[in-house]
Amino acid sequence: MGPATNDARLFQSGSGQWEVFKNLHVRGADGGRALRCWSTDAVVPYGCRYMIWMDYYGGMILMDMSSQLQSSSSSKNPPKLRYVPLPVDRVGDPEDIEFGARGCPKASRRVCVTRHGVKFVSVDSQHWSNFGVGHRHVLTWSHRFRITTRSLREHDDYTWRKDLTMHEEEFWDALDRADHRFRFPHAQPEFPVVDMENPDVVVFRLEKDDFYRGGEPKWMIEVDLRKKVLWAATAYSKKESDGLSGDADAINSARVSRYDPIPSELPRYLDGGQACKRRQ
Repeated sequence: MGPATNDARLFQSGSGQWEVFKNLHVRGADGGRALRCWSTDAVVPYGCRYMIWMDYYGGMILMDMSSQLQSSSSSKNPPKLRYVPLPVDRVGDPEDIEFGARGCPKASRRVCVTRHGVKFVSVDSQHWSNFGVGHRHVLTWSHRFRITTRSLREHDDYTWRKDLTMHEEEFWDALDRADHRFRFPHAQPEFPVVDMENPDVVVFRLEKDDFYRGGEPKWMIEVDLRKKVLWAATAYSKKESDGLSGDADAINSARVSRYDPIPSELPRYLDGGQACKRRQ
């Protein structure tokens, strides 16, 4: 599926054939103008009927495939597409060279599919807009960052409802009340992910800028935004890669890279489980 052409290709597992739908109308896209600078950052399935494409600098496209499920002749029932803008102010053009291309939008925002519906979490910074919050607004903040979660209201014309907000001071208070053995770097939390089971809990990554110069370890933490408490914390360091080989080294390298981390322990079990056993 490509927003520029609005074409969709669906694979029918029953027949083993591809169905092609061309020139599909995207409802809510302002005649296609909302998709002018579209770039897909992620694609996720939702429920039994939706596929969602995300552009974290603009919005998301929901493909409703219920017509495919209700009819044996899918060619007569093309899927329905709807554009849903993300609940942030769009600032500038994400392709403008002045802003250094697109950067890494996942570092500050994420659309997550949970048992409680579609959630959107964002970490808005006072120091840069990240094409999310207007400069004039963030300059009035008394804090450097703010964490916000929202829920997609499917039965209210696909609007967003604000759920929870945590400011910088509340975030550090929650971490300071945790186990004194934890020494967290005082850095802005990155790569937020809403917990699939508990939508009040968000997973973050914490790291200092000097990590690659042998500084403090990188942390994966879980914070309850409603109760304002730290749930869990796990430290990772470059030293953990010493002696590892194959997939185990690749997994740990992904965790400590500056890009999208691997938050789960499951891949380490797939590599034989030795690393997990040492950590228990």
